[in-house]
Amino acid sequence: MVVQLYAPQNSGGEEPAEAVTVVDSGGVVLLRVSWRAESPERARVIVEGDVDQDTAPALRAALLDALAQRRLVCCDLRLASFLGSAGVETLAQAHVAAAEGGRRMVLTGIAGIVERVLQLTGMLDVLSVER
Repeated sequence: MVVQLYAPQNSGGEEPAEAVTVVDSGGVVLLRVSWRAESPERARVIVEGDVDQDTAPALRAALLDALAQRRLVCCDLRLASFLGSAGVETLAQAHVAAAEGGRRMVLTGIAGIVERVLQLTGMLDVLSVER
């Protein structure tokens, strides 16, 4: 069973980061997603850990929350260790939601298995990537 703990963290900036940590029934951290405002127009969502069917809802919630509050959201995947099909679907849904709301989402920090999965699924051709 997956338990989600919601805990605002202090990002060290003017505005605290919103954070979600997903742990399994044994207390092992599966995913941590946090977001913070970088400017009045831009937010950064930081993904740490595995994004799969159990953890993708936490990422989806963070992305949609950030998109509701900022015109540009940068999804930083540099610390993501796995991206499953549910994670790919979540990124696609957030991309569509951003476009429909007149907002923009970009990916950054893609490398390794995350980059390979996005390549294989063709999503690198669809999603905006900031290098």
